[in-house]
Amino acid sequence: MSELLDLRAAGDEGGDRPALVVGGTVVSWRELAREALACTPEPSFVPRLDSPSVAQILAHVHHRVPLDASGSGHRDPATLAIIETSGSTAAPKRVVLGRRAFLAAAAANEANLGWRDDDRWLLTLPPTHVGGLSVVIRALVARRCVVLHTGRRDAASLHESMTRTRTTIASFVPTLVYRLVALGRLAPPSLRAALVGGAPCAPRLLREARALGYPVLPTYGMSETCAQVATRAPGDDRDALDVGPPLPGNRIWIEDGEIVVDSPQLFDGYLGRPPRRGPHRTGDLGELDPEGRLIVHGRKDDVIISGGKKYSPARLEAELIEAGAEEACVVGVPDPEWGERIVAFVVGAPLDSRVEVRTIGALPRLGNGKIDRRRLRARALRR
Repeated sequence: MSELLDLRAAGDEGGDRPALVVGGTVVSWRELAREALACTPEPSFVPRLDSPSVAQILAHVHHRVPLDASGSGHRDPATLAIIETSGSTAAPKRVVLGRRAFLAAAAANEANLGWRDDDRWLLTLPPTHVGGLSVVIRALVARRCVVLHTGRRDAASLHESMTRTRTTIASFVPTLVYRLVALGRLAPPSLRAALVGGAPCAPRLLREARALGYPVLPTYGMSETCAQVATRAPGDDRDALDVGPPLPGNRIWIEDGEIVVDSPQLFDGYLGRPPRRGPHRTGDLGELDPEGRLIVHGRKDDVIISGGKKYSPARLEAELIEAGAEEACVVGVPDPEWGERIVAFVVGAPLDSRVEVRTIGALPRLGNGKIDRRRLRARALRR
């Protein structure tokens, strides 16, 4: 089951029917456009809503937070939303995002994907996280349609929803790609782009998705950058680990192995902390290939040092999936002999591996679909 939000009339005369909330309470399309793209008295904090439906979103009134990034109590009219980070590896932080950042992100996305008159973007990500909210903003700016999937979250329901609504663009986390591949059905013929982000996507999974006709495009971004800042271009189906080059308007470079971003899409700061100044050190490790395409190695804090050697969980996870695991998550736990012990949680049959492998029925996940690594570390410590 799904419902269609037609944003093409947003802000037009007569657009007083109820609309999706972005920066305040339930508003009409005209008010929504004014709230999202003009100045309002105060920012809004977008709380968690893991399984959104049209009824839930329209009935929900967002709590207003009259604080700017410095916590001084000043009401900044340039702020659109304050969104929590995923909290997959540490306690969530509240990211202050301005209208200019969202508009710059929408322009960068348009430069990469373009827009067609018949475009309909399937919203599979919670609109209370930056990935989902960005879909709504992009569609609002371009006056296109958003498909809200309101039925079951299984692959068959998602596939039916995309087919029936003639979805042309979708945003997936790797887990959803895996479920659609396991379903084994050909991609809906209308689908022209499927952005895959939130976590690294193993090359084997990308190959299997493309074999079913899914035009998967690996992407990289975060709450602090208003979602994607690097994405493969449509038609780029190379069998490689990169997520493509920086999107137009973004600069990415590597300092001491860490990904650094300078962009008009950057956040203003964290709520209650001093405003951000200058480029943003992402906390992610990566490299740029000779063509300037970004390869992401995972979180800096996730690096495991065992026996004096550094290991990238993302690379180990990709190896496990290439070796036949359905899904994998690698964590490090304290060990008196090695400093850290490497533990891999895999979905599927046990594998021969150089690390300790534990079979698990399903990987625990957060509301935005990311793996809950903190929970798995706690489980690993219990042996």
